[in-house]
Amino acid sequence: MERLQLTCSGTTQSRVEKLISLKILGQAGLVYKQTLGEEKYTVVEEIKDPKSVTILVKGAESAHYHAGGRRSTR
Repeated sequence: MERLQLTCSGTTQSRVEKLISLKILGQAGLVYKQTLGEEKYTVVEEIKDPKSVTILVKGAESAHYHAGGRRSTR
């Protein structure tokens, strides 16, 4: 939840009555759920000024990933 707040520039609220502005809610152009294999993710796109980013790298085998990581750091 904290990352989503940072990403959309929103703030945590405990009462629905306070949800009256974009400054409190934050905003995003597109929010959807995506399934990759057995994992489910919530994807948030088209954000004006994001303060948080997640980069997902998924490979077939961990040994292949480690070998590629060593090559790219030389």
